[in-house]
Amino acid sequence: MTERFARLSPALAGALLDSVGAARLARWTPPAPLPPKLLEEAAALSADVPLARAREGLFWPALASPESTRLALLCLEHAPGWSDTVGLEARHGGPQGPVLQRLGHITSPPRRVLVHSQDGYQVYLDGTALKAPDDDLYGAIHDAIAPRYRQLLGVDNRDAVQQRIHSMLSRPRHELSHWLWSGQSRGWAFEGRLPGGSGRGGYPAVSPATSSLQSRYRNLYPHASAEQCQATLAEWEAGETPVHERLRSLEQSLQRIKSALGLWAMHSEARQAARREVLAAWQRVSVRQMPEGETIVQLNLDFLDLNDGDLESFPVLEANFDHVRELSLEQNSLTGLPDAFLRHFTQLQRVSLNGCELSAVPPDLGLQITVLDLANNQLAWNDAAQAALNGYPQLSTLGLSNNPLGTAPAVTHLTQLQELDLHNCGLSAFPAGLDQLDAPHLIDLSGNQLRDLPTLISPALGRALRLENNPLSAAALQAIEQFYSIHRVDLLIAEIDYSELLDDASVQQQACWQRLQQVLPAAFFRDLRVMFDSPPYAVAPVTYRRRLWRLLSWMDADPALRQQIIDRAGATLLELEQQAEVAHALACPELAARSRALLAVTVNHVRMRKIAFGVISLSFTMSEDSYATLYQWALKRIASTPGIDLAQAPTADEPVIIDALVDVLPLPSETWVEQQRSQVLAIDPSTAQGLDEVLAQNHEEEPVYPDWDRHLRERFASQFAASRAELDEALEQAGSTLSEGELIGEAARLRVLYEQRLTALRRTLTEGVARGTID
Repeated sequence: MTERFARLSPALAGALLDSVGAARLARWTPPAPLPPKLLEEAAALSADVPLARAREGLFWPALASPESTRLALLCLEHAPGWSDTVGLEARHGGPQGPVLQRLGHITSPPRRVLVHSQDGYQVYLDGTALKAPDDDLYGAIHDAIAPRYRQLLGVDNRDAVQQRIHSMLSRPRHELSHWLWSGQSRGWAFEGRLPGGSGRGGYPAVSPATSSLQSRYRNLYPHASAEQCQATLAEWEAGETPVHERLRSLEQSLQRIKSALGLWAMHSEARQAARREVLAAWQRVSVRQMPEGETIVQLNLDFLDLNDGDLESFPVLEANFDHVRELSLEQNSLTGLPDAFLRHFTQLQRVSLNGCELSAVPPDLGLQITVLDLANNQLAWNDAAQAALNGYPQLSTLGLSNNPLGTAPAVTHLTQLQELDLHNCGLSAFPAGLDQLDAPHLIDLSGNQLRDLPTLISPALGRALRLENNPLSAAALQAIEQFYSIHRVDLLIAEIDYSELLDDASVQQQACWQRLQQVLPAAFFRDLRVMFDSPPYAVAPVTYRRRLWRLLSWMDADPALRQQIIDRAGATLLELEQQAEVAHALACPELAARSRALLAVTVNHVRMRKIAFGVISLSFTMSEDSYATLYQWALKRIASTPGIDLAQAPTADEPVIIDALVDVLPLPSETWVEQQRSQVLAIDPSTAQGLDEVLAQNHEEEPVYPDWDRHLRERFASQFAASRAELDEALEQAGSTLSEGELIGEAARLRVLYEQRLTALRRTLTEGVARGTID
């Protein structure tokens, strides 16, 4: 039974056979086949084992597995009261280990990470453990949720977390299995989630010997999937060296690595941290998901405070690290890469030494290097630096920003180069060889001392150039404007700077963008780029892009509006939107429909302003980031109410990132949200209170919403003129009958009456439009 169904332990198989009865068992003699019914029961029990194991870990900590941790988080996600605005991340082995499970929406790494390791559970905040590891999963989950989120979720203590999770374990078993093993976790892209170990049925039966080999393989490479394990063992079976000998050789190699690194790391916290990372790289635990979908093994030694002596004394390791493709040593006190360390990593493709103390370009990294980041060092460019750079002909990305280069590196030998970052390098001339690049995406020369342009710049190179913040001469600036006029390419801003907007654009949106490029000045697009650095975009990026495309589509269709927007250089997206909404409403051909559309737009502007005041009143000293976060969060909550239709509000499927509030400000209570909803719904121009809001005046007695006031005066000009004529007639009559002293007082009284009549007229007309009684 156990040979046929590898997941069945002898105890489970024995329990199943005991249910059959001794008499029937006595009639079976191998190799007679097992009865079909018993096989079906065994198959069902075998398929259920992974879920049973995952559930066990939620009741008995000693039995907890990574699947138990995943199941706990998935139960939370599916439980009533969970909000997808809250991000929660669990990793295996360490804060940089593979992702076990992720919940919620997020655009940047979370500050708190739940780690499940062989020592138990531990929560890290900004890379630092909050306390020692223990076996309290529910306490760890509670700690992994930032304090301000706990209020939102209603999990104020670890018992509440446990109760919430246990309440979901009564769901049908097939449903729990579906959560665990149906594919990617909801809401987040697959970025290196722990592969394998899925527990899904369907693998062919394996013998106990094969199972033992798989166990040894998984001890060497803990995060290898079952499929990877089986494929590798099958490949080794076909080789000349017996599988068990290959495994023994690898096991011995791992022990030698641990021993050598242990001696090297003794008495040094930085080296001990590096030791853990080197072991994780050898065991293929430290991986990174690339944008193209490929997963690579990395050695990440960032921020460990390593120095030259640490790497110069690195031990000779009798091990193969050819599978390591990325080496990152950012923010360490290194002036170079000693051969004692580098010789172990001969197949690197990506190297980052950003923020170290390099004074020379590291040589001999290998011809296969494609990405090299040396930004924020102390490099001065010379012949030795150029010679080292020429040794990397496959480079596609080179980062040298914030180095005192003085002289621009030549890229003549780097024809595969796509991204070159030379920001703030003290350059007074362009790099040689830019015209020979095959397909440049970004050539960042911003923040240098460039005054003149090369004689010839192709449109392809122009689209990649970023030349802003240079002391360009008047002739160069004129050439930039002329280049834009001819090619519609802005040499100051790289085309890739608009990728946030264009990457997910539809065919229609891309066509709209291309048409606008032909008619709009370069300054408009430069201002547009700045919008993507604003807090509202960081908080609600999907919403922001939707709003921006709405504005651009209106500009594409309306030349007059286009010019109005161009004239408002430096305005915020909200200001431009509201101007465009007014213009769009006034474009209605039918007069009554025009009035209704403009009134609806005005009401929404009043409502947006009301919500903004409500948010500001929570804390008059909050930062711009906190305000933007609370404002978008409030818009989403309030605009979900029927009768409140705000185009600027995030929709149900558009996330609001509330990370800026963590440990800074609490989220408003539900009572506050309900109060805001009531106030917003009260802004109804068919009521006295709503009319007060729509027709409000500022301290200078000017209308707060002048577009609606102007429309009333234009559409109902005769009625406003009649009121004025009545005033003029009364003033004339008073002038002919009263003395000069009496006239002053009477004129003031008449003007007050006139303003009162105008106010009443505005209210009557506005209410009539709102109620539909004025055609």
